[in-house]
Amino acid sequence: MTRDAIAELKLILAILFAAAVVAQTVILPWMAGDIVAHFPEVQSLRQPILVLSVLAVACIEAALLCLWRLLTLAGLKRTSGRPFLRCLDALVVSLLAGAVLMGSMLAVITEADQGTGGPIPPLALLTGIGGCTVAALVALLKRRQLTVAAERETRRA
Repeated sequence: MTRDAIAELKLILAILFAAAVVAQTVILPWMAGDIVAHFPEVQSLRQPILVLSVLAVACIEAALLCLWRLLTLAGLKRTSGRPFLRCLDALVVSLLAGAVLMGSMLAVITEADQGTGGPIPPLALLTGIGGCTVAALVALLKRRQLTVAAERETRRA
C-alpha cells in the first residue's frame, strides 16, 4: 500500500471519527430530546437509549482507532507481528461490543413498543448489528490468514 493511499484512508478515518464525536456530543442528545418532545409517552426510554447509543458510537470510535493503527503498521510494513494481531483483536472486540449494544437497544425498543418511529429504528439497528458482525468476521478471517502464514514461515525456517 502506498503512502498516499494510507494518508487518504487516514483522512477518511479522521473525518468519520470527527463525525462520530459530533454525533455523540450533539446529535444524539438533541434527537433524544426532540423525540421526547414529540412523543411524551417514551420519556422513560430517553436515558437508556441515549446511554446505549453513546456507548455504541464509542465502540465504533474504538474500531476507527484500531483501523488507524492497522494502517500505520501497514505503512511500516509490519503486518505480521504481535502488534498487528493485537490491533485486529481489539477491532473485533470493539465491533462485537457495538453489535451487542445495538442489540440491547433493539431489545429496549421492541420491549417498550409505543408505536413511535415505525419500522425504521429496528431496521437501522438490525443493519448496524449485521454490519458490525460481518466486519468482525472479516477481521477474524484476516487474523487467521496472518497466523497461518506466520506458522508456515516458521516451519520453513
